[in-house]
Amino acid sequence: MDDRTQNIGIMVAFAACILEFPVAYVPMVEKGGDPFLAGVPLDVYECILEVDASAGLQTGLPDRHIMLKFSCPQPVRLGLHHLDPEAIASDLTQRFEKRIGEAGFPGRMVVRHLTETSDRVAL
Repeated sequence: MDDRTQNIGIMVAFAACILEFPVAYVPMVEKGGDPFLAGVPLDVYECILEVDASAGLQTGLPDRHIMLKFSCPQPVRLGLHHLDPEAIASDLTQRFEKRIGEAGFPGRMVVRHLTETSDRVAL
């Protein structure tokens, strides 16, 4: 990985911290290795805003919107209970539920977790 790629990775992880993502990582790669997490299972999380049906008709809002999406390589979370999918979902719900209510959003937030494995994942 060249210096420019490494610096971009650091900036992505920094942004993740500023945005309060539960996990931030920069893939470290040996010379000649693959920095793109090829074949590594990822826990993927989506925070989805779902509008109440009656409010959606009145406001013209879409039924649902992905507010936030991020991933964590499964090997990173092994042995770290605060990164278990249930813990992440609970943390995200607690973090955003009050904000969404205070903002007057006419609906709720749902946390969706899935596992994906790709040939290449870019930061």
